[in-house]
Amino acid sequence: MSAAAAGQATLTVGTVQVTAVCDVTADFPDPLEEAFPTVAAAAWAPWRRRHPQAFSGTDRWRLRDWCFVVRARDRVVLVDTGVGGPGVPGATWIGTPGRLPEELAATGVEPDEVDLVVLTHLHLDHIGWNLAWEGDRPPAAVSAGPLPGPAGRLGAVRDPR
Repeated sequence: MSAAAAGQATLTVGTVQVTAVCDVTADFPDPLEEAFPTVAAAAWAPWRRRHPQAFSGTDRWRLRDWCFVVRARDRVVLVDTGVGGPGVPGATWIGTPGRLPEELAATGVEPDEVDLVVLTHLHLDHIGWNLAWEGDRPPAAVSAGPLPGPAGRLGAVRDPR
């Protein structure tokens, strides 16, 4: 199966490689009229024609939750951590657990190779695997060491192993 078929796409610019990995694809929990109350139902028609894969049925849109693996020199950076595994709030909200660990493996990245996790914002569909603890330890996907200097004091998680 090609990377694109597996829910991945890679772009290389100079020595930096960025791979998009899809943590989950699922119907957004709220109907369009609730998620976007100021948008008239008829306004969706041109978007349905242009992007039919973005909709499910007559009143739902398909959420594709993307994370990004950035490789540069000897560093691996993970941008966002998806909805998370079974039982965490993001996976419960969307109705299905994410598959980020499997997607990372498909790109050739083991979770303990991640040097830094960057969260673009703190919505449930971007922080999920940060909330998935293994017993009393954070998962390896978010166990990258803190940044040096003041940024390192902003809540980075260090692997206690």
